[in-house]
Amino acid sequence: MLAINTTVSEVIPISKPSKKYTYNKEWLRKVLDGICPQCDEPMTKKGIKRECSTYRHLEIYGNPVSVAYDITTIKEPLPPIDYTKCPECQSNKIIEDIDRGEICCGKCGLVLSGNDYGVDYPWHKFQLLNIRNF
Repeated sequence: MLAINTTVSEVIPISKPSKKYTYNKEWLRKVLDGICPQCDEPMTKKGIKRECSTYRHLEIYGNPVSVAYDITTIKEPLPPIDYTKCPECQSNKIIEDIDRGEICCGKCGLVLSGNDYGVDYPWHKFQLLNIRNF
């Protein structure tokens, strides 16, 4: 059994994505040349405001150097799971059910790995007109 003050992340390792900021020189060059980096249309400049003149989907106030960074999300891989003992009851009686494609504990029945069970209802495949005719 788990202790009351145990968190899920202590039992199951959870990968936390980290963010990395990279300087985008190409984006900054286009903005300084007056070209929208997203659609390659001309940008207008009024005072400290620069915006895409065609679609108006990009507005930059002030110096564009401070916003010329891309965010890259880095996911670190999870450590391999040890299937030699159950994390719930610490039993080493591990059973592989070939019919279901699962690995489970023989003592407490905890499923350690297996297929993702998605709900697939047959009626979602019919068109709306066919459903009304039933």
